[in-house]
Amino acid sequence: MVDNNTQNQIRTLFSRGNHILNAGKYLVALVVAIVSIYYARAPSSSLLIIRIVSGALTTLYLYSWDVMCDWGLLQTKVQHKFLRKNLRFPPAVYYVVMVVNFFLRIAWAVALFPAIFQVTSQGRDNNNNNNNNNNNN
Repeated sequence: MVDNNTQNQIRTLFSRGNHILNAGKYLVALVVAIVSIYYARAPSSSLLIIRIVSGALTTLYLYSWDVMCDWGLLQTKVQHKFLRKNLRFPPAVYYVVMVVNFFLRIAWAVALFPAIFQVTSQGRDNNNNNNNNNNNN
């Protein structure tokens, strides 16, 4: 586990007062979008690697920012492990929200990289083809 000094340094780095890192959230998301656009126009293995790595790092960065900076969670010296000192809701709500947020961030990654996760729109395409064939008859 991370010691308190390191944890405080990370918190300071990601504090609300650090506007550069806050702006970094948007910058890394833009990088992923730009790389994805270039990859869609001219696929290459190097762009694919950059796209995957930047997408994974961006997803982790955004999730970490949500949990640590926006919500002030993942504290260790508190009554409820990984939460914060002052809670407005029952502790279970925070744990559920952390998990749901993680899966929503993963869903964002899947939306960016459907082929990597083997998600296709094949079913929808087949339905459209069947409808077109029915209309032609």
